[in-house]
Amino acid sequence: MVTKRTDYTAEAVEAARSVMLELTRLLGEYQEGIVIVGGWVPELLLSGAGHRHTGSLDVDLALDYHTLGEVG
Repeated sequence: MVTKRTDYTAEAVEAARSVMLELTRLLGEYQEGIVIVGGWVPELLLSGAGHRHTGSLDVDLALDYHTLGEVG
């Protein structure tokens, strides 16, 4: 279990962040039906709060298949 920032390497966290950003770019037209959940949420919501979050090595997305079915 990860409990502190040093449990992940900076390179691994940055790679996961890059994947998350690329997914949001690629899936932009579906933005109404996709939400980021999991370990990246504190970092995204509180990035200016004065402390650094541990980050995550995966990207968790919740998909609303009702909304996604209406797009495209």
